[in-house]
Amino acid sequence: MNSVLKRKIINIVERSENTFFLEQVYSILDRNTLSEGELLEQLSVEEKEKTYQSLKDSEDSSNLIDHDLAMDEIRKNLGWN
Repeated sequence: MNSVLKRKIINIVERSENTFFLEQVYSILDRNTLSEGELLEQLSVEEKEKTYQSLKDSEDSSNLIDHDLAMDEIRKNLGWN
């Protein structure tokens, strides 16, 4: 199953012309090779500040959006709609 899944992922990536999608896939796969805490260490001071601020903002439910709306936006950005 592992090799089948890998082949499916490779096929999807090879067919895609969507730069945003490819950048996101690369980002996910690249992070997967990092050890614990390494990702945080690679962030700039500004990126760390934004990350911590986003976490703080997420504690207030008025700053959150509905899951379905978020998924619609993601699909739109990936060109899947």
